[in-house]
Amino acid sequence: MLTTVEGIQVVRTFYLKKYGKIGHPIELSIKEVMQHWITPEGKHCMLAVATQTMSWYFDLWLNTEKLELRDIRNHN
Repeated sequence: MLTTVEGIQVVRTFYLKKYGKIGHPIELSIKEVMQHWITPEGKHCMLAVATQTMSWYFDLWLNTEKLELRDIRNHN
C-alpha cells in the first residue's frame, strides 16, 4: 500500500494469512510488517517486524514483534 504522511511517501507492506479446513470457518489475519518512509529529497528509513531467518523454505515474520527502526544498509 502506498500512502503519504505530511508529504513523505510511505510504502506499507502487510502479511496476510488464510487458513481453511473442511467443515470449519475460514480464518483470516492481517498484520503490517514493514513501512519504508521516503522523503522528497530521497532520504529514507525502514520500520519492520523481526523475521526468523533460519527456516528451510522462506523467512517468517514474527507475529509477536512490533515495528522497529531497522538498519536499511543491510537490505540494499
